[in-house]
Amino acid sequence: MKKGKGMNVGIIGLGRIGLPIAKNLIEAGLPVMGYRRGDMNPFTGSGGVAAGSCREVAERSDVVITCLHEADFHDAFTGPSGLIYGAHNNLVVIDLSTATIEVKEQQRQALQSRQARMLDCPISGSPMMAAAKQAVLFASGEKAVYEQCLPVLEAIASNSFYLGSFGAGMKMKYIANLLLAVHNVAAAEAMVLGAKANLDPELMLNVISPSIAGSTAFTTRALMMSQGSYLPPAPGPIQTMHEVIELIDAFARNTGCPTPLFSLATRYYEQAMEEGRGEQDIAAIYALLGREAGLDML
Repeated sequence: MKKGKGMNVGIIGLGRIGLPIAKNLIEAGLPVMGYRRGDMNPFTGSGGVAAGSCREVAERSDVVITCLHEADFHDAFTGPSGLIYGAHNNLVVIDLSTATIEVKEQQRQALQSRQARMLDCPISGSPMMAAAKQAVLFASGEKAVYEQCLPVLEAIASNSFYLGSFGAGMKMKYIANLLLAVHNVAAAEAMVLGAKANLDPELMLNVISPSIAGSTAFTTRALMMSQGSYLPPAPGPIQTMHEVIELIDAFARNTGCPTPLFSLATRYYEQAMEEGRGEQDIAAIYALLGREAGLDML
């Protein structure tokens, strides 16, 4: 595999996270070829080269980044024009997706049969964080491969962590999203209590954020809650969180670990889905709790 700025980088999945990542790679001076089934004009308009298939991306790249929904894995990897058919013995696939470890392992083995290698490297952060290179990468797989790919990873995010054998990255992503799910409900509960107590929401945000009780989740979502700005387009849709919740729940059950706070929090995401709020931001949990408290909420 080529090193540094001489590497040809491909990206499959140019959605809400994939597109800002592609732009960061281009700004870092790396040649980037991409593919998605939808409109690629935002990508090509930023200097990327459009490919006709996942296979073509793999054929013409040293490193391919995949940023997919789990439902799209089969088509992208082993479908009729999947990247597996363009895989070669110098290829490394860096998978940023949130999916089951079992699905990722199937694709890793398929690539291995073609002498290609794969890193499990889920990304933690919103589209805005990805654009600002403030997202965090949880990398796992062969350490030597991770080290070879550092120039690409550093162009994607300021913080990447090597966590060990393949699948450890996804385990860490489950834990990170468990915390986000709980923190978001806690932030909504606090903001609703403040509203019921006639405290100014902006004052609450300014006071709590720098205190020991503050968190990134509180600072980000409490602002949205105070402004009622959780309607789409959303940086963190409830639909996406709901999908991840199902993966976390299965992971926790398989490890035999109780998750009482997470289990309680999931009720509100399920309720939000039942109310048709899937495209709203997770900050909309504030509206559900506010309504329970007798506040006039959207």
